[in-house]
Amino acid sequence: MLDNWFLRGTDMQLFISIKNANTLPSRDEIKKAMWEKALSVSHALDLQEFNSLTLSWDKWIDDKRWSDGIPKSFEHINFEFQNKRLIIIDVDEDALFVDKRAFYRSAILIAERTNGTISTDNSTWIKVNEF
Repeated sequence: MLDNWFLRGTDMQLFISIKNANTLPSRDEIKKAMWEKALSVSHALDLQEFNSLTLSWDKWIDDKRWSDGIPKSFEHINFEFQNKRLIIIDVDEDALFVDKRAFYRSAILIAERTNGTISTDNSTWIKVNEF
């Protein structure tokens, strides 16, 4: 039986078609772009080494107001290479606004750095400035 951590609801997904994987931002650069003042961000793996990355801001460590049982205060944002030129980013559809904003910020940073394009459906692609 799976732990609740692995049981996910409906996900929001963004697809990033990258042109230059050599300019992929580091895990720390992605974290900083996602949550400007978040000091306590948990991570698993690294896109540059393992083709996969999971980030989560441990909000209750940085601000005690989050420890009052606020629903969805712990959210994972996942990044995964599908092939050498495609990264999928996903977050739970009912994530808090702060995590959805981080989700979009990460897509913009990765697309900007890799001269890539962004899609919400993996068929219609737009440039970062159009996103």
